[in-house]
Amino acid sequence: MTEILSTAKAVTRLSIKIGTDDYVRHCSNAEIIPTRPVATFKGGNPEAHSHDVGAASYMLALSFVHDYNNPDSLYRFLLEHGGETAEFTYKPDRDGDLEATVTAVLIEPRLGNQVDQKGTSTLQMPCSKPVYGAPTIVVPAITGITPDTADADGGELVVITGTGFTGATSVTIDGETAEFILVNSRTIHAVVPAATAGEALVIVTNSAGASPAATITLTA
Repeated sequence: MTEILSTAKAVTRLSIKIGTDDYVRHCSNAEIIPTRPVATFKGGNPEAHSHDVGAASYMLALSFVHDYNNPDSLYRFLLEHGGETAEFTYKPDRDGDLEATVTAVLIEPRLGNQVDQKGTSTLQMPCSKPVYGAPTIVVPAITGITPDTADADGGELVVITGTGFTGATSVTIDGETAEFILVNSRTIHAVVPAATAGEALVIVTNSAGASPAATITLTA
């Protein structure tokens, strides 16, 4: 019989990403927790029993610091996007080859903490079955933009839908860089930058290339 050696080690270099943003400095713990319902039938003696195991459901558990004053913190992201979904990528060792991606339902963290203590929260958020290994990167394609008109002065939020948004690195509207949040591989929330009134081209780019342009109408 082959002796299987153990290579277990302490988690010292985890990585937790939402889209392209790495929140390693905000999280002290991250886990993807599977649970399966089990129904047991007991017969007339100790040996006469059976178990029915149901389908697994998953939770993404995060422990993170309350970084109230940082607009880019994980705390603020969850506070402002509760009820939405986002794609998380987790690596228990940033130098290792194990990686899992899930789409989680965002839950707002609690507000407040003990005096003279750094505030922290631990949340469990329902999530999809993890996909293991680095996600496949394909050229993005835009299928819709809502709303399809926006003020040319900028500042309005639009929802871009399509496919292949995984690993998105930029969104441009009328050639101007837009701030954006990668919700999942099919959805991006973007803030329209100030641009010229008229029909504007919208392009999503990732490491595989740039999407064919979609259009949005910018009004003066």
